[in-house]
Amino acid sequence: LDIPNIHQVQSSWQEFRTLVQRSDVSESKWLQLLGGTQWLDHCHRVTEASLTVARRLAKGTTGEKPSCVVVHCSDGWDRTTQVCALAQVLLDPRFRTMEGFAALVEKDWRRFGHRFADRSTRGGSQSSPIFIQWLFCVAAVIAQFPGEFEFDSGDLMSLADLFLSRSIGTFLFNNEQEAKEAMADRFHVSVWSI
Repeated sequence: LDIPNIHQVQSSWQEFRTLVQRSDVSESKWLQLLGGTQWLDHCHRVTEASLTVARRLAKGTTGEKPSCVVVHCSDGWDRTTQVCALAQVLLDPRFRTMEGFAALVEKDWRRFGHRFADRSTRGGSQSSPIFIQWLFCVAAVIAQFPGEFEFDSGDLMSLADLFLSRSIGTFLFNNEQEAKEAMADRFHVSVWSI
C-alpha cells in the first residue's frame, strides 16, 4: 500500500507547517509548494488503504462476498491503526457519532497502544504526527459526506488542539500500563470529559 513511515510523515508535516505560516507566497505558488510537501499525498495513501480494507470487508457491488483482512504495518502502532480506524469510520455509522468516535479512539488508538508520548515529543527521534494525520483523513471524509457524521471538522480541530497541547491525559502515554503507573485516571484529565 506504500504508506509513508513515521520519518517521512514527520518531514512532510514540518514542510506543511512551515508553508502554512508563510505569507509571502502567491496562491498559485503556494498550491505548488503544498504539493511539494507531500502532506496531501501521504494522507491520500492512508485514505486509499482504508478504503481498500473497507471494500474488502463489505459486500461488493458486484456480488462479491466479504473477505477477511489482515492489516499489519511494521510495528503495528501507526499505519495499522490509521488504516483500521479509518476503515471502521467508513464502514460503521456508529463510529460517525460523537460517542462512537470517542470509543474508536479509545479502542484503536489508546488501548491498542499507540505511542502518543513518543510521537508527540518535539524533536524526538520517534516524533511524528500520526494521530493528526489520521484526524486530517477523517476530516477529508467528513468534507465529502457531512450529513453522515454527528460531528464536524471543528470538533476534530478541537481534538487536534487538545492532543497538541500535551495537557490531556488521554494522549500523554504510550500504552495503558504507563497510564496506570502514572495514575492517569486520578491525576490527568480525559479528553472525553471536556
